[in-house]
Amino acid sequence: MPAAASRAWPRQARAALCLAERRAFALGISYPRSNPEWQCAPWHLPSALRDAREPLPVHPLIDPAFAAQQLQLPAADGGGLAVLQALAEPAQRAQLWRELPCWRLGDPPATQRIAVVLHLFYPALWPEMRAALERLPERPMLYVSVPEFAATPALRALVDDWPDLRFVPQPNRGRDVAPFVHLARSGALNGHAWVLKLHTKRSPHLQDGATWRRASLEALCQPSADLHQALAEPSNGMLCAQQDWVAADDGKRWTRHSDRHLKRLSAWLAPPAGLQRWPFAAGTMFWVRPQLLAPLRHLPTVLPFEPEMAQVDGSFAHALERWLGLLPLQAGLQLRALPAEVL
Repeated sequence: MPAAASRAWPRQARAALCLAERRAFALGISYPRSNPEWQCAPWHLPSALRDAREPLPVHPLIDPAFAAQQLQLPAADGGGLAVLQALAEPAQRAQLWRELPCWRLGDPPATQRIAVVLHLFYPALWPEMRAALERLPERPMLYVSVPEFAATPALRALVDDWPDLRFVPQPNRGRDVAPFVHLARSGALNGHAWVLKLHTKRSPHLQDGATWRRASLEALCQPSADLHQALAEPSNGMLCAQQDWVAADDGKRWTRHSDRHLKRLSAWLAPPAGLQRWPFAAGTMFWVRPQLLAPLRHLPTVLPFEPEMAQVDGSFAHALERWLGLLPLQAGLQLRALPAEVL
């Protein structure tokens, strides 16, 4: 909150807003920095929240009225401060998922040949993602990872649209990468022949973030024979869109920002001797054979994903994005690029 403005507030109001900001930070509830009032950091909240009756700002995953209802808050306690306080309590937060089909460790394995792991930070993009999934050669099992604070009726619509679906609520750290690692390490994906990893990528720091997402979807979910042949080719271990394939000598996208984290990761899966760089799938949308994900089980139980601060490079998740490109190489398979089909 702007310090100069806050000095004029009563101490209780200042304390309430600071506590709400700490809760939002811990939960990973970040807001777009479009309002000058909270430009200081992505988790800052508007000063109006010092009034306990003020609702939370608009967020892609939180409908304030729906959240108050699901969290079973009294009508008088439906303001933003009360909602954040309830979301901060694991037992109350669990109420958000009581009526939704969720994947749990120990569930019997799904039988579909193809699985899709979709990280859904922007439920408004579900129609676009559903249209892409409907172009796949066969209907997949769908695992939808969502930040654990998600409180929106939009999630119910997914269940109606796609019955073979399980939600995977996770802390909002590591963006789309951490939930994928969690599922892969659990063994949930082992029974499938191929896994398609997708997310509702917007990249708001880029002018063409939406264009990037759509082009990746067109390549990965194309109905053409190219995809069928690529999935049938035994030498292919990972497939990504042509635009996302990063060569080992690509100095523009192989920056040194992730070197510190890559060095840590190499303790569990090191590149072959003498290899400094390797191809990887930028944007972390790709097809992969699940047996290639076995090395993820050797990573520490708790991984050093940073708090969400709108990082654009250099985070542990960005390092894992690059490190995943090693998996087909270590298995003697290839990471192949798929050209986008004009749909």
